[in-house]
Amino acid sequence: MQPASGAIVFERTSSEGAANLAKRATQVDRGALYAKVLRRHVDAITSQIAIDAELTPILISGMASSSMGWSDLPYATLPFRLDGSNLPWRRLDPLAGHPLFLFSGVRADCDVMRGEEMEAVGLGVLTPALHHASATTWLILPGTHSKHLCIQHGTIVDFRTYMTGELYQLLQEQSSLRHSLPLERSIASQPTASEQTAFCDGVEMARRGELTSVLFQVRAKQLLHGDAAAESAALLSGIIIGDELASLARLRNADSSIVLCANATFHPLYRQALDVLGLGRVVTVIPPRDVDHLSALGQWKAFQEINRAARNHDLDPLVCSSAIPSPASVKPTST
Repeated sequence: MQPASGAIVFERTSSEGAANLAKRATQVDRGALYAKVLRRHVDAITSQIAIDAELTPILISGMASSSMGWSDLPYATLPFRLDGSNLPWRRLDPLAGHPLFLFSGVRADCDVMRGEEMEAVGLGVLTPALHHASATTWLILPGTHSKHLCIQHGTIVDFRTYMTGELYQLLQEQSSLRHSLPLERSIASQPTASEQTAFCDGVEMARRGELTSVLFQVRAKQLLHGDAAAESAALLSGIIIGDELASLARLRNADSSIVLCANATFHPLYRQALDVLGLGRVVTVIPPRDVDHLSALGQWKAFQEINRAARNHDLDPLVCSSAIPSPASVKPTST
């Protein structure tokens, strides 16, 4: 990404996230392991495009700032501003000449997130009107742990976590339902008509409540009616996603809007479930191609806030530490 404009000029992806690296590292050497892995990817990128290391900072967010990550940082507290200006951060040792900045996450009284807040900051860059909207907006971020963020006047005032993806995986791999489901974990990119019907049926079943009872019907329908494994998987997806979104339907006010930020895998499922629940008319959909870049946009915006705070105190952000007296560091919170 170009530091001045926020334009993405090159992209490299890897499965070497915090969860995978934590399995390979001890508490003592985890920082060294993170640096080694990141250095390998930086070298691969710089072998293909020319970069001035000293003028190109590396910005890191998500689980890298957790107790299982590179360095454990305290959470920001609510309300959290969508410009990222009250997000705690830390300056780490340079990597291959690149200044290195690590950003933390956000906590509520009984919930936490690391990474999704940066996507929300990125959404604020993509849709500036979100900073000024007077009505409540609910931002849906599907995933292993789906997040619903409540935004008012350009700040996150509340959020909820739903273990949607993790619950599906656990049920598929370890529960009695596994005997009715396909072996592979992937979601069909081109579902059949019968699979789409099963998914919508699952959403309707979830709307009625009694989740643990409804879940067993996935197994019962296969035993009694001979449902195909793919149809059972679609039914299970509908139940779990439907339960998540039915909760939002109960929480939201009638005049609040919904923004769906889902990748290409989850986008059609959540869009269809929202339609089934009668929420489609109040949903703004962010295209999956834009969703994929929200974190990078958020990091760029958060770094701009570091620059702004540094300029206000006649400091150079590329040589200063997180001791800049800004809202991001004056009152750090504890976990």
